[in-house]
Formats: sequence, C-alpha cells, structure tokens
Amino acid sequence: MNKTLAMMLRLQELTRLHQGFGGRALRAGRPGAAVGVEKRILRLRGRIPELYLSRFDRLLKRRRIAVAAVSESGTCGSCHLQLPVGDVWMVREASEMLASCPHCGCFLYDGHKKGHESKAAA
Repeated sequence: MNKTLAMMLRLQELTRLHQGFGGRALRAGRPGAAVGVEKRILRLRGRIPELYLSRFDRLLKRRRIAVAAVSESGTCGSCHLQLPVGDVWMVREASEMLASCPHCGCFLYDGHKKGHESKAAA
C-alpha cells in the first residue's frame, strides 16, 4: 500500500475516534485521551501532502468515507458502485499509485492483499 494512502487511512480512523470522543472521554475520567488523539491527528496531517489532504478534508466534510477498500467484486467501499475494470486493475496492481473512485472521489486501496490493515494501523 502506498505510504501516503496508509497515513490517510490512519488519519481517517483517528478523526472518527476523535469525533466519537465528544463528552465520553470526560465522563469516563480520561480528559487527556482526546488531547492525545488530537496530537496524533496533527502529526499525521503534517506528513500528508497538501494536495491529498485538501481532497481528504472535502470528502470528510461531505460526510463521506475518504479512504475506502475496493471489494472483491470491484465495487467502491464508500459509494458501493461498480468501478471500471481499468480502475480496479490499477488499485490492485499499481501499489505505488493513488487511485480514486470515479463516482464519489474517495481514495481507493485493495483491502484483500495481506498486510494492508496491519501496515495502515502502524
């Protein structure tokens, strides 16, 4: 998986976690937990090129999934529409290239290759 894509996938996870904290962290007696997530988010945002980060932010602002897996059948994990065969091939074969869904614009990765999830979580 492309390094930038892995960072964006992790950023998406942390952003959802941060949004989910709301008042729960304070009620649970962990006021520093939200701050720790914020610091990790800022650190990741500083490592992602602005070109990709601006599109990532636009997608999240529209309540979309910014980084999604391509299913085994070749559909986008965000909008669930069938992708053109060439796009599916590009996602599966060209690991260093960033591909996006022609329908919803999210960044795509092949979720069926071993090691993607563990690399993204690192």
